[in-house]
Amino acid sequence: MRKDALDFLRCPKCGRELSIKTIFQTKDKEIISGTLICISCGSTYPIKSGVPDMVQEMDRGVALTERSYNIAHVLEEKKWKCRDYIKRRVKTLLDHLEISPEDLKGKKILDAGCGGGQLACKLSSFNCDVVVGIDICRIITRAFDNCRRKSVHYVRGDIMNIPIREKYFDVIYCLDVFPILPNPEKAFDNLSRLIREGGVLFITFINSNSDILFWKIMYPTWRILSRLPLSIQDVLSYLFAVCFVLVSSFKRRKFSKNFFNEGRVLYYDMFGQGYYYTEDPKEVRKWFIKNGFRKIEIKLGSAGFRAYARGIK
Repeated sequence: MRKDALDFLRCPKCGRELSIKTIFQTKDKEIISGTLICISCGSTYPIKSGVPDMVQEMDRGVALTERSYNIAHVLEEKKWKCRDYIKRRVKTLLDHLEISPEDLKGKKILDAGCGGGQLACKLSSFNCDVVVGIDICRIITRAFDNCRRKSVHYVRGDIMNIPIREKYFDVIYCLDVFPILPNPEKAFDNLSRLIREGGVLFITFINSNSDILFWKIMYPTWRILSRLPLSIQDVLSYLFAVCFVLVSSFKRRKFSKNFFNEGRVLYYDMFGQGYYYTEDPKEVRKWFIKNGFRKIEIKLGSAGFRAYARGIK
């Protein structure tokens, strides 16, 4: 963490400014370990492995989600080493935002739910002023290790109680996060407060009006499995992975050492989340209107299952 992060960091309890209380270790002008303190309420937050940890207590649902995505993001790191994969992800995002790389010059960007932070790191190469990646998963410390660009900051934080200054960002995007939040509408309101006038907010969500048979089977299965103890969840993830390996090996007619890990990640992604919400596109439009957005666009994916929403403040 660099000291200029104090420009946008705020106490998640009272919303006031923070200051540095202690510094235990530094490297190349980065604070590797230390403590932040709120100038108002006195709450303290540790800096661990270069990342300020602003997460408070988590309920069981959030803890389940955090754990499953810690596993998933490790596998994602392998994909991000492929340049073509990075280019596709960046192009898809910019197309949805309806902006060009040149438009990002000098802008402040928030990746809400950044995971391993690869997308935020790539966007910083477009001469952005500031790029902030926030995620509740502990895996975010690996993002700090993999990207030490001056304009990029990573924060371990909760979107439900976001530790960021209001009206700070020009662009905010939140990909594949809303379905697993305990209160999606509150999360939307929180992100909306961080957007400047004229800024763009883009989110993805699951369409509640979708008639896909897969979702109709998966959702009730998730409701049962997600309530099982974590020890049983682990056993089930291994059993699921074995089935996944057999099916994948037969389908692709070859065996990959990654199949087993992919199977475990798929299990946690489908059944290990603490929450799973779908949203009516009409209701999401109301969220945008309530928070003062204009030029609101909501599009459905090819199967009508995934939905994309964009608005300008």
